[in-house]
Amino acid sequence: MHAEQLANKLNRPMRVLGWYHSHPHITVWPSHVDTRTQAMYQTMDPLFVGLIFSVFQSDPRLRSNQVQITCFQAYQGTSDLERREVELIIKSSPLQIYNLEGIANLPRILVQEEVDSHDTKDNNTQDELASLHNDAFKTLALVHIVSKVARHFCVMT
Repeated sequence: MHAEQLANKLNRPMRVLGWYHSHPHITVWPSHVDTRTQAMYQTMDPLFVGLIFSVFQSDPRLRSNQVQITCFQAYQGTSDLERREVELIIKSSPLQIYNLEGIANLPRILVQEEVDSHDTKDNNTQDELASLHNDAFKTLALVHIVSKVARHFCVMT
């Protein structure tokens, strides 16, 4: 639906090429769930790809965070589904308003992913101490996102 709206807005054909999600605290390698999801999408379009971003993977040697991305497809291996890496080529292009809107929405998306990942846990079955611990962990993760965004914003301005 968004591709259709964007096609109308830009007055040119658009096609959804894949799906993406993030692994904020782990590597970009697809889990078995990611691989199964990718295989399902490929039944609708064999050229469909999956992207996984990891934006807070700490690199202790450099004392900094790194951005990792993988582009993959699924295929039937000898015993189970496996991932096949797809080369990802990123080319420079002039900034358009829709690029700027996407960049501006990125902090909101990252925060929402973090909130959703913590809110999906069944808080009704947790005791009060576990609930406090989980809320503190969510707050720490959100502060981490805000500090990264603020630091990059300050460097850019």
